[in-house]
Amino acid sequence: MQTSEQTPPVTAESHLIAPHRSQRCGWLVVIGLILNALAGVVLLYAGVYVAGPWVRQVNAQLFEIRYRLAMIQSELPPVQVSALGHTFYVQPEDEVITETLLRTGVWEANESQEVREILRPGDTFIDVGADFGWYTVIGAKAVGPTGRVIAFEPVPHNLEFLRRNLAANGCENAKIEPLALSNKSGKITLHLDSHNLGNHSMLEGEERPGSIDAKAITLDEYLRDYSGKIALIKIDTQGAEGYILDGMRETLRKHPEMGIFMELTPRWLRQAGYDPEAMLHKMYDQGYEIRYFVADPEKRTVPLPESQVSEFVKKIKKADANLLIRKRAER
Repeated sequence: MQTSEQTPPVTAESHLIAPHRSQRCGWLVVIGLILNALAGVVLLYAGVYVAGPWVRQVNAQLFEIRYRLAMIQSELPPVQVSALGHTFYVQPEDEVITETLLRTGVWEANESQEVREILRPGDTFIDVGADFGWYTVIGAKAVGPTGRVIAFEPVPHNLEFLRRNLAANGCENAKIEPLALSNKSGKITLHLDSHNLGNHSMLEGEERPGSIDAKAITLDEYLRDYSGKIALIKIDTQGAEGYILDGMRETLRKHPEMGIFMELTPRWLRQAGYDPEAMLHKMYDQGYEIRYFVADPEKRTVPLPESQVSEFVKKIKKADANLLIRKRAER
């Protein structure tokens, strides 16, 4: 298996926002989020009401405004948030996860609780698209010192926060891999979103004006010599899920006990050349059952029968859904 990074200690200063938001830095973050939201409203207005050849030009200018706002916010100290008994440092320029954490105190509450219940001490958890480390930290605490977590995150800015959060929570059982996963190994281009730092992707888009080169590897190649038990893999890669599944066929064969917690975004899968319905039907054919997450904290997930796949994919349209995919129990 590939070598991995050591988690350095936390050295840079941060600023505590939750629950005390009256401090100056906290208000700057909130103001920045409001400005970004206003820019988003203007962007939506322009996309709906501006016709003709001016649309792309107007959109490009508005995305540039949002990019500049994000760059201003990125100069602020990291925001420190306490959530689920852990400490997280989050990016002040992120208007999605950071805003949600400041407003609700948790990110993906039902999904987070499900992951905590699936993982047991001694398990191995793989976090693909680890971002700032929300699920990496949760997983590391759930599997305990006898377990292990492997976190894949190729974007340098996100890596900085991932390292910081693992160090802040004493997650010595977590290994960081500054790599992307895909269907083949080699150099790839990642397209970067300036205001939603969990929306970086291998796929191009107007909302992703920046780009960097990164190194990719298949999970099959990475785990070629690994023989331990893998309990769960989380895949949240903004449309690259099809590539990653193609690159882990041998891993799935060797580790039938491994569950898959995956984001499904039909429009991005299609952009990547995958049919989302065909992808799910293939999982059923391979002996998996699929559940999807709902807002109800009592249920958390509900079954997705194969007969309802087409209707389900059409229902979420341009949105997304989080899925839990596990092998059907032997009867």
